[in-house]
Amino acid sequence: MNATTQNRTRAICGWRVGLWLALAFIVALMAEPVNAASRSIQSVTRQFFASATAEGMPRASAPIPASTNLISLDPGSLAILAERVKESLLRELGAQDRWSGKIFFILHPATPGTTPVFVQNIRFTDAWQYQVDLHDRLDADQLTRAVVQALLQEMANRQAGPRAAELPVWLVEGLTAQVLMGGGPTLVPQPRTRQTYESIAPDAFQTARSVLMKQSPYSFSDLSLPSTQQVSGEGWPVYQASAQVFVAQLLALPEGRAQLREFIARLPRYWNSQLAFIESHRTQFGTMLDVEKWWSLATLNFGNRDRFAKWSHDASLARLDEILQLPMEVQPVATAPAELARLRLQEVLEKAEYPAQKALLQRAASQIQLLQLNSPPDLARLMNDYRVTILGYLRQRDSAGIEGPRGQLAPSSVAAVNEARKQLDVLDVILGDFRKYAPASAKIVAPGAVNTPVPAP
Repeated sequence: MNATTQNRTRAICGWRVGLWLALAFIVALMAEPVNAASRSIQSVTRQFFASATAEGMPRASAPIPASTNLISLDPGSLAILAERVKESLLRELGAQDRWSGKIFFILHPATPGTTPVFVQNIRFTDAWQYQVDLHDRLDADQLTRAVVQALLQEMANRQAGPRAAELPVWLVEGLTAQVLMGGGPTLVPQPRTRQTYESIAPDAFQTARSVLMKQSPYSFSDLSLPSTQQVSGEGWPVYQASAQVFVAQLLALPEGRAQLREFIARLPRYWNSQLAFIESHRTQFGTMLDVEKWWSLATLNFGNRDRFAKWSHDASLARLDEILQLPMEVQPVATAPAELARLRLQEVLEKAEYPAQKALLQRAASQIQLLQLNSPPDLARLMNDYRVTILGYLRQRDSAGIEGPRGQLAPSSVAAVNEARKQLDVLDVILGDFRKYAPASAKIVAPGAVNTPVPAP
């Protein structure tokens, strides 16, 4: 090859190399927005990856209409929020962060007719991964529920084979409510709102109380296998309230957290989540009937207590009436056999011998003291007055002696009885006023048929 041919060959090669470099530069410029839009942001624990589609990127800073309560999401804020939700969920379950599956969040423009949240499991040869498609504008409940569902799915699938665990709806809804309650107002900051912190936290069960006052909660069977009507329309708020209270009551059991973690781990082994529940809670419940009985009592106890776990006014007054009516055997006619009756305190002072009085009154005073600790504060003074009156009467009778001459009561004992009766009469009048003028409170709702409406209070 002569010099001229070599120079021509070098020129052609140089031209081709320059053309390829130019084409590569143009392709890189064209592809850069897509790569930038699809670039993931990894969270601090490296479990979460958040990204946004190319269409969603320009909307990150777009204003949200003032009439809505939506949160504008971008990959960075989403990664932070996911970590907060995970921390709150682990705290509720008493679990450590031992994740094995990665969770990928992809933000899409919130367009009409599209699903706000879609969670899917992706099975690889040796592990599960999860993709959560989200609207780039969601409210706090939707966002928290999506993260909780993905986290629970990851927990359940850690020991799963090719079949992913099927999460019961009550588990996701109940734990979402617990996470929102435990995380506090800073878990998912609301837009256009001022954060105010109070020494007394708001009642996290206020909505559930108002719903379950009007309709009986769903049974455990219905929570596990709900009908279409129960998870849509007017039935959905009842389902959410039932799930929130059910999970809260489970976590309050002595081994509640450990048992719920075991339940989540057992889900991949069973097609029916109820079987996994019975197996994980075998020390607490033997059969499904045991679960339903416990749940009925738990809902009754929940309905009779307020936000501070105190008995409601109605329940407290009903219990006080029961305590003030002492069980005692009476003989209506001299020739008739004795019958068990319930007598007011004033009647007991008149008809019973002092040794029998003393045992009954001491028991009543102890029961009133226990009720006082579990009653609303405005009833505590009245209950304390009843207890002080009873104990004061017992002290006077003990110091005065039992009988006077010819089997009659000693004058000091008569004075003690009369004084106690007067004080009890006054307290009974005050008790009657509390029944008339006490503020409206939750009515006592006895466990009834599943999904049977209860008259509104």
